[in-house]
Amino acid sequence: MIKNKLLFLALATAFSLQAKDHVFSDPRFDDKGSGQLIYPHNDAYPAGSLDITNLKISEKKNQYKFTLTLREAPTHPSLFLSDVGGDPMNIFAKHGFFTFNLDLYIDLDANPEHGFRMALPGRKVNIAPEFAWERVIVLTPRPKLARKEFKSFNLQQINERFHQENGKYLGQLLTEAQEEVSEAVDKLYYFPHKIQVSGKKVHFYIPKQFIGPLLDDIGITAVLTAADIDTGLNDDRMYAMGVKQSAGRNEVGVGHHGDPTQSPVIDVLGQSQSAQQTMLNQFDHKRFATIGGIRLNGETYQPKPAAKATKEKHQKTIAEVEVLIQETFRPASTANHQTQAEEKAPNQQKKTTSKATLSIAERLKQLKSLKDQALISHDEYTNLRQRILNEL
Repeated sequence: MIKNKLLFLALATAFSLQAKDHVFSDPRFDDKGSGQLIYPHNDAYPAGSLDITNLKISEKKNQYKFTLTLREAPTHPSLFLSDVGGDPMNIFAKHGFFTFNLDLYIDLDANPEHGFRMALPGRKVNIAPEFAWERVIVLTPRPKLARKEFKSFNLQQINERFHQENGKYLGQLLTEAQEEVSEAVDKLYYFPHKIQVSGKKVHFYIPKQFIGPLLDDIGITAVLTAADIDTGLNDDRMYAMGVKQSAGRNEVGVGHHGDPTQSPVIDVLGQSQSAQQTMLNQFDHKRFATIGGIRLNGETYQPKPAAKATKEKHQKTIAEVEVLIQETFRPASTANHQTQAEEKAPNQQKKTTSKATLSIAERLKQLKSLKDQALISHDEYTNLRQRILNEL
């Protein structure tokens, strides 16, 4: 009898250890992405409703229960109408939310030389090699449609690549490719459809077989974006809102001095606010920002600090800006007015015109370089460019 009790206690203890919950906290009020992002100007996105504060993973028989906690409750779809057609949003978003996407990039083996680094379309980030993923969980307001469209998107991409490399499209091979793409997407991506929203908490369920056992070195890079469910995969954004200079009804803003080419990711799980901003600010026109997450054992990705510009380079940049401004605001008549002396010397006039044209070309090149370095905003670039062109 005593032996049976001891055996029962041992089994109960082993089960409780195996089925422990994993809880990850995230700083409050860090829902600004790089530090510049501004919520859409839309009552459906109240302050705090895109701010991750907690993610919990619980083991339940044949599935894992994920619980996302936001700082403020997400807006229910029944309270708003679609911008396309004016129908209630809950006709399309049937799972109790419609304003955000949560991507979970799961690193199963902690091997930086194995796995994928690309994120979903529209996120404009790459996953750090240390957290290269083998599985992705995509919590989105329209999971069935998103899964279907994502398969079509990948098939289209493969068809285009085949055409570029072979000079023709897949043709009769399209059906076979479609089946293989469908299998690959289902193996790597899971779109939860069993979802429950209760106040600030969003519960969703994943089959155990999709991830396997929850080992301590498993890594999770979780990113949240504002959702625009009317877009689908338009502009390759996969329901993620785009970034504009000024926030709109369906756009995230960055303000006058922000760069609208940056990632629309609003929050990254498990990172301090400073680490999150460091990661998301390290991008340019040639590369996306690189982000990392947190492991079940508590280890977090440590982003490399941004390289500091030298004093000489900073002074050179300031000088370039000053010259560019002076040349931009130079009266057009000074550059183009034809004097009587120039009329008497046509050869000299051609030489002067050629020099002025070259100057404009150089100034346009400098202006483009300043925009690419995020030293001027998109609006400033457009205005300055037009003023230069007006001199032609």
